[in-house]
Amino acid sequence: MNPTFWVLVSLTFGTLLGGCAPGDEVIGASVGIEGFNSAATRSPDGGGLAPGAGGAASTVDPPAVDEPARGAMGSTTAITPDPASRDAGAPSAQGSRQDAGAAAPDAMPAVAATAACHMTFQVTTVSFGGEFAPKNVGAIWVVDSAKKFVKSLKVWAAAERGMLGTWISVSKQNRVDAVTGATASSHGVRSATWNCTNVTGQPVAPGLYRVYAEFTESNGAGKVGSWDFTVGGADPVSLMPADTGSFKGIRLQLMP
Repeated sequence: MNPTFWVLVSLTFGTLLGGCAPGDEVIGASVGIEGFNSAATRSPDGGGLAPGAGGAASTVDPPAVDEPARGAMGSTTAITPDPASRDAGAPSAQGSRQDAGAAAPDAMPAVAATAACHMTFQVTTVSFGGEFAPKNVGAIWVVDSAKKFVKSLKVWAAAERGMLGTWISVSKQNRVDAVTGATASSHGVRSATWNCTNVTGQPVAPGLYRVYAEFTESNGAGKVGSWDFTVGGADPVSLMPADTGSFKGIRLQLMP
């Protein structure tokens, strides 16, 4: 055999063996060691983003994992629940809880209001010899059985209303729907009417009520009178109480 042939065969075979020599990373893997060949590894382009087509950096969406977001220093950020997704039986901000199918608590029974009625009241005031007599200021008003103010019916006073201590203490000078006027120059008949409503215009409940009259003709305390009557009866009411002190000719009529 030609020696030159053997030389060529040897060279070719050695070249083939040299080209198939395993790299460092393969050698490491063959002995169970994870090899890291820095020469065979490079950082992705685009500031750490994996290169997309043509080597351009591609946008990576966050994984759709249902877990709390992390804030700075790895702290868990609270996630506010969607109000629309809350369970119908979840407790409210006040800590109360009501199941979706639970019935609402029964409302308190309303107090029956009386039907519209009409009251007429009149009284004649008599001087008690005050320093400004016969000039006088006064008021007529209604309270309920608990002496709670219901409504002012008539007030005759201007700047001197402050002298009517009893009326002010209960009414706080509320004059809604009241007939008002200036200081009276003399005594005489004072009349007032009432439609059985309170200051909000709502009919009052049936029961016992009291009408008050107060007047003064001095800078001190004046005179006060009061008379009871009942609202809500089926029959008309007509009262003529006896004269008392500075109040004469008292008349009270109530039509259901």
